[in-house]
Amino acid sequence: MLEVSSLLRALALELDMRPDGSQPPPDAAGLQRERRLSALILDECAAHAPCRSASTCPPTSGCAHSAKPCSTTPGPPRKARRLARDSGASPRTIARLFRSELGTSFVQWRHQVLLARAVTLAARKLPMASIASELGYASPSAFSAMVRRSVGAPPRSFFGS
Repeated sequence: MLEVSSLLRALALELDMRPDGSQPPPDAAGLQRERRLSALILDECAAHAPCRSASTCPPTSGCAHSAKPCSTTPGPPRKARRLARDSGASPRTIARLFRSELGTSFVQWRHQVLLARAVTLAARKLPMASIASELGYASPSAFSAMVRRSVGAPPRSFFGS
């Protein structure tokens, strides 16, 4: 996963791709523009460090042991206190583990896990209300607010129509 800058987002939106994956008929000017845009997108991707995510948790770390129930068990998101209780650590220890091993807070990490699950569900063409419910959100608007805070776009834009 990469953190998408405003420039990278704008470049990606400028690519002339159609929802069904088809390409427009090539003409010399359009083809040259697509090549230049693609080259800039690759440069931007290379310039950004990958975001640490649930999958980057080293398997032998304390963070991985503590977080395993959150990333493998479907359903409502676990709170840090419950995770601490279930893993036998204090909430402060859990917070330190996430900060030191992933460079993020537990809440940010949990949002990444939920977003990864949501992408999988959205790829199956489930309605946003169903995705929100399966991820444990009380309402689609609460899920939508989390997506907006996390990725800077509403669910329909982030996951596609």
